[in-house]
Amino acid sequence: MTDEQSKFESVDHGISGEVIRAKKLPQSFFFRICKRTVNFFLSISNRVQFGSIGSNSRINIPSWVKGKKSIFIGNNVHIWRFSRITAINSESGRRVITIGDNCTLHPSIHISAVSSVFIDHHVLIAANCYITDHDHKWQDVDAPAIENEYLIAQETRIGAHVWLGEKVVVLKGVVIGANSIIGSGSVVTKSIPPFSVAVGNPARVIKCFDHESGTWVGVPEHSVTQRSNENS
Repeated sequence: MTDEQSKFESVDHGISGEVIRAKKLPQSFFFRICKRTVNFFLSISNRVQFGSIGSNSRINIPSWVKGKKSIFIGNNVHIWRFSRITAINSESGRRVITIGDNCTLHPSIHISAVSSVFIDHHVLIAANCYITDHDHKWQDVDAPAIENEYLIAQETRIGAHVWLGEKVVVLKGVVIGANSIIGSGSVVTKSIPPFSVAVGNPARVIKCFDHESGTWVGVPEHSVTQRSNENS
């Protein structure tokens, strides 16, 4: 056992299993040069088209990005290939989608916004996630969604240091508090307090971080509901 593992395991973090450090997959020198060259020319194009895009940020191709002038991206952001990002009714200078510094968005994520989707710094989003700030106006049964051009919007916010597992869905009006984790396949329909672990469809909080003991602990459902309402 390494010193790093020993130090980590000296505190009970509520983890079962072996802690193994993951290493990045090696890439050939030729591949790295080609990738950096492509990213360089793409970054020049993106700086002209986006509301703003920070240094060392890149969007891998192929990806589908619409409404770029209302999309604002911070520094050191990596958006992987096959992503679909759409700012509806985009206007120059109007912030519809904001992605903070040092975020990583894995392949095939889908972000769609007409009002505001705000993603804070150091957020990790796994593959195939969907984040939105709107629904179709569905109440009129004589106007099917496919023919209805009206949307019902409410700001969606994802706090700093949040981790969304694979295939997570975040619906309109949701606020996910900082340092929270959303388990794979969860559908987040209501706000999640900071320092929480939430899973399921609809997502519910199963653990929160106890700062006094430095561990993740289970929480009663009624107290979670109260905390969610306070942070909405």
